[in-house]
Amino acid sequence: MSHLMEMNPYDSPTIDEIGLDSDQPPTRPIGVVILAVLHTLAGVAFGALLTFLIANAEDNEAWFRQKGLPFAWFAVICALFVLLAMACGVGMWFGTKWSWWLAAFYYFFMFFGDVCQLLLMLPLKVIAHDYQAATVLLVRQGVGGIIHFAVLRYLFQGNVLRFFGLSSLKKVRALGILFAITIVLLMATTMLVVVTLIRNRA
Repeated sequence: MSHLMEMNPYDSPTIDEIGLDSDQPPTRPIGVVILAVLHTLAGVAFGALLTFLIANAEDNEAWFRQKGLPFAWFAVICALFVLLAMACGVGMWFGTKWSWWLAAFYYFFMFFGDVCQLLLMLPLKVIAHDYQAATVLLVRQGVGGIIHFAVLRYLFQGNVLRFFGLSSLKKVRALGILFAITIVLLMATTMLVVVTLIRNRA
């Protein structure tokens, strides 16, 4: 009786009062299911393409050498991406925290790249009066940027974060971490390509 008198009728009901089990795992969001399947299928498809390229390595070696990236390095990097894509798909299905970070980084990195290309390349195409290339770039990177931003925003939704056990994640801090990793990766990649080009010309 005293317990009923202490209850405030204007308070929101607690988990115990509405009869829900607080230990029950969160339901897997349908969007996460779709992303998990897409990442896994992308890994399989990319793996098949990589196998085809390796089978024709002699025909592709000269082209990759001109681009400043040895074919062996390309194969290793691509194999790593294949494994990461498939692992991310499986991890997202089971709601692992590392798979959320991996997926969030991928979509942040792709969105960042889309924005950079629009800001850097689009004005150059317009100045050169190459309006056809500018239109293609605008459509391709614009649509890609919208998709990548939409998926990234979805990954930061409350129900998605709960499923991955990241309810207490501070979004601004997470975005800062993703930005820092992106910059470091871009700098490392640029240095790798520059060093390779210098060595090939020496």
